[in-house]
Amino acid sequence: MILTLNIGNMDMTVGFYRSAEDKQVARLTLHKGMTEDDIAIRLREAMGLYGVEERPQGAIMASVAPTLTGAAARAVETVTGVAPLLVGPGLRTGLDIKINDPSQLGADLVCMACGAADKYPLPALLISVDDCITLGYIDGQRRYLGTVICAGPQLLMRSLAAHADLLSPVRLAPPARTLGTDTDESIRAGIIYGLAGTLDGLAARIRAEREVACVAATGAYCEDILPHCGFEYRYDRHLLTDGMYGIWQRQKKDKRL
Repeated sequence: MILTLNIGNMDMTVGFYRSAEDKQVARLTLHKGMTEDDIAIRLREAMGLYGVEERPQGAIMASVAPTLTGAAARAVETVTGVAPLLVGPGLRTGLDIKINDPSQLGADLVCMACGAADKYPLPALLISVDDCITLGYIDGQRRYLGTVICAGPQLLMRSLAAHADLLSPVRLAPPARTLGTDTDESIRAGIIYGLAGTLDGLAARIRAEREVACVAATGAYCEDILPHCGFEYRYDRHLLTDGMYGIWQRQKKDKRL
């Protein structure tokens, strides 16, 4: 069994992979002050929740939260007994990253791109709907050519609450109508329908510039936003951890594990 761990800005995604098909995946909340022991306890709790009793044979980790990366890596080693591979420069991914500085591409985007390239027809448009919304493009030769980044639902909600005295965070749920009749409904309409329109508009612009055989979407807020989009997106809940597992398998085949 292989443990995959993605450290984001607000949560961590843990996968327990016996194979590409036989897996359990958990999403756990994070905060900036977490210690190595805090993260190790959360990992143990996730293993208990999903009935994972065997000790992982290996581990792979991606992180976009530098202040937590070291503590998370040590926590993984505490729990599994092995040091995790860290997704980054020097690790075989099967992607050819063609942006100006490949080291700037977030490890989570690398993993999602690898998952999409392994599972779906190329060229592919890859969408992530989390605290940030990203759209990335992979061509038919597994070359990653670029990214669009904009604020996601929780960032927008926190920004409204922080900069408008009369507005406060609301529960993210579809409103009854586009034109809200109270503040709560108006905010929800703006965020949900606004982001659905943003996704459709950006996807349309990319489709006008590039050939797209498949559009794959993942992320914590896909189920809130995608039903209100005009385009049909292929929702893949485990795309990120599937990509991490695929990267780990590549190192094994390359005889580096």
